[in-house]
Amino acid sequence: MKKFARFFVLVFSVVFGVGAAIAATIDMQAVNQKVAALVAPFNTADLEMKFEFTALDIDSVRTLDFGFIGFVSKIGATNEAKLDIKRAQYTYGDGTKPTFDVDARLDLDLIKAFGQDRINEFPDEADQMIVDFAGDFTREYGAAVDINAAVSNKIVDMNGNIESMTMTFSAVVDFAKLPATKPLDEVEFQSVDIVLSAGKTGVSATLKVVFNPQFSGFDEQGVGLKEYINGLLNDDPDVYDQMNMYLGQLADLASWLVELKP
Repeated sequence: MKKFARFFVLVFSVVFGVGAAIAATIDMQAVNQKVAALVAPFNTADLEMKFEFTALDIDSVRTLDFGFIGFVSKIGATNEAKLDIKRAQYTYGDGTKPTFDVDARLDLDLIKAFGQDRINEFPDEADQMIVDFAGDFTREYGAAVDINAAVSNKIVDMNGNIESMTMTFSAVVDFAKLPATKPLDEVEFQSVDIVLSAGKTGVSATLKVVFNPQFSGFDEQGVGLKEYINGLLNDDPDVYDQMNMYLGQLADLASWLVELKP
């Protein structure tokens, strides 16, 4: 696959990694205080970050549920970027359909960043992206995957310039139809639904993934969300270093966005 596969593996490693057990009762307020302390050094006159858990339930084996929201704002010389993670929610449920939902919005003046001519190319690029995605999934899962994708809701002004558009992509895997070369424990998900809506003032995205609980990522020994939480609560320097690295990369990305020029 391979950007999607890498994304799913990353999600599994962070959320579902198996490792040292911690207590089922988590002090979410204490966790959010640690997160706020981590983020504080990155906040400046032109950069603001805020992240917090809205729900957190972890037992000695796995993450059962979490809710997360976040906000990043960066002011540049000619543009401003605002990322609003309105909802990032994971629910394990009864274990048959672990589900991850994300709803996010990036506010950015795309005209200043890319120019109208480049924006006018977005529908064709989205069409090609769909073809590439579908090809990757088909090569991975053969006849077992059912794909629906389209570019729609294109709004064009009187001069023929694109004002907004929507791209949808969904894939459902029928485990009974998997090719012999694709074991069930190598299948990351049961279904994926993505909606991207772009306009001149930014991009909105929703993502819903229903994971395959038999995927090997559930069994791999590694660092998962519970280990990160435990590390934060115990001031583990390795966890702090890793979180600082991620926050630094996010800050760099925000700086890059506001300096984009056609």
